[in-house]
Amino acid sequence: MLKFISIDNLKKNNTQKHKLEKSLASQIIMLVRGNIEFSNDQDDYNDEDLQALVDSKTIKALQQRTDDGLLIYVQNGNDEIIACGLVTYRQSRDRYESKMLHVRNDYRGQGLAKKICEIREEKLRNLAIDYIYIESLKFPKTIAFHQSRGFEPYDDGHKLQYSVLMRKKL
Repeated sequence: MLKFISIDNLKKNNTQKHKLEKSLASQIIMLVRGNIEFSNDQDDYNDEDLQALVDSKTIKALQQRTDDGLLIYVQNGNDEIIACGLVTYRQSRDRYESKMLHVRNDYRGQGLAKKICEIREEKLRNLAIDYIYIESLKFPKTIAFHQSRGFEPYDDGHKLQYSVLMRKKL
């Protein structure tokens, strides 16, 4: 039995934030880091860049992004976190961005990423948001997944080292 759980801090004028507990954040970060390493099977990133990318995924960064975001995670029957996704408001660029979407390798192909995407996009539509942005990792399968969901490459003038900026009209 899979459970979809969310921490929703995307509400406009939200004065009551739901905090992401450190123990839960730690489990999610372990999933994210392992998933990035697993997905690098074609050596899209060299060892140094892969390590820098993995090291950038921290508990503190996840907690901060969740403060202004919608975190969705999925637990299996053993309460293991097997998938997660986050959309957050990036004030400096005045836009909503998907900051992560990860599914544990032994649960891929079951529609979990698609379901997480549907949940977060529906939430943004309900807030009358027109676009969602994503800085997709450069893994070909990841980019193809986002393109299949309607995302297109987008250039906002900012150079990205480890990812490709994409945008989708909601």
